[in-house]
Amino acid sequence: MTCTQCHKREALSDRRRTILSRDVGTEIPGGRCFQCIVDDPAYHYPIISWAVRKREETEQRIRDTLAWPLEFIDRLVGSLRG
Repeated sequence: MTCTQCHKREALSDRRRTILSRDVGTEIPGGRCFQCIVDDPAYHYPIISWAVRKREETEQRIRDTLAWPLEFIDRLVGSLRG
């Protein structure tokens, strides 16, 4: 289905729209593409805020994943030094 606003891009599927609405915390209208939804002032801030939160969570998980082996090695070396 084509976006009812721009008539250029594919509109979000009902499933994707439902997931996005749940994640963002506000009801996202149907029949529109992601870009048109983001460009709408009523949805711009909630979507951008959600995207920033998701990015920060992802970066934290990556840091935690990378830090664990280094912490383990640090403890191992510390225990060998006595």
